[in-house]
Amino acid sequence: MLTSSCKKSETGIIPAEVAHKKGYINYLTPPNNFKSVCGWITAIHDRRTTQESYIELDYLRLYARVNGTDVLINSNEYNDNQAEGGLFMREPWFGDNNNAPIPYEFSNSENLVLRTSNIPDKVWHVWNNKWPRVNVPANAERCWLEVRYRITGSALIQVAIDFWRDNTSPWAGYNVNNIEAGVSDWYYNQDGWHTINFAKP
Repeated sequence: MLTSSCKKSETGIIPAEVAHKKGYINYLTPPNNFKSVCGWITAIHDRRTTQESYIELDYLRLYARVNGTDVLINSNEYNDNQAEGGLFMREPWFGDNNNAPIPYEFSNSENLVLRTSNIPDKVWHVWNNKWPRVNVPANAERCWLEVRYRITGSALIQVAIDFWRDNTSPWAGYNVNNIEAGVSDWYYNQDGWHTINFAKP
């Protein structure tokens, strides 16, 4: 499910308030009446420390495996200074889904920087920002997400995929117009750049 280049967060590091403390996969392709897909990441600061933390994202790349071949269907390379997401309530997790804009930074027009310790009481949530969303190709065997990131300081990251009813459906409540395909484990600080390949065989 995941590459070996990442270091899982230990149980004691993962805050009690998070919705999913361990990774899972429910769907590899959209269930009935769902046909679009979106990849995302969630980032938080480890509030046990006041140490500065931030996460750099090199890219989010969403793939579909069709007839045994992986096809790139959506990507954010962050070389255009464009990103989409929001700051959500942390306790309770994501609250009522209201969110505030993320104070994005871009490093040399190559990486998205999320300074998680600057707003430690929020969930930093970023998703594929190509609009409209992409439809899952016909005959897809699975969808999977590749995220390349670097953590500095005490922060954690989780990645996931959502399936949507169509490529323009609005948020309408949990499991109404979108449904989680699954989420990864949580990962935390380690030296250098790392890659998570979520739901890749």
